[in-house]
Amino acid sequence: MADSRNFDVFISYAHKDRTWASKFAHELEAHGVHAWFDEAEIAIGDRWSEKLEEALRQTPVIAVLVSQDYLSSPSSVFELGAAVAGNKKIIPIVTQEIERPLLPSLLRDRRLLQETSPQAAGKLVAEVVGNLASHGPITAG
Repeated sequence: MADSRNFDVFISYAHKDRTWASKFAHELEAHGVHAWFDEAEIAIGDRWSEKLEEALRQTPVIAVLVSQDYLSSPSSVFELGAAVAGNKKIIPIVTQEIERPLLPSLLRDRRLLQETSPQAAGKLVAEVVGNLASHGPITAG
């Protein structure tokens, strides 16, 4: 397992969206963006809460994959709150039709990426992360 300090993007998603998230992670990696995706980074026997918290602390960008399942996931509240508290750059990706008032309040005032294709979303997020990195350390925005 790699050290989370080497990751560019933490992927926050509902486990029912695992297939979409996996394709998104692969696309980020294909574009040179090192993604922290729990299924690839948490080994059998690891304490998932410790690995998750470490990755959230160390990763500068959080890609939030917003779906109906994400909106009802208890872990989404924790991960989004940790991202805000840690002053992370948050990139909300709306993967299905969701009305803005239904979004978590921490995402409503952000520019959203509305994309149903994990490959297209991965390419766009890789471009954003590349642009952020070229301007120095990545900070919240």
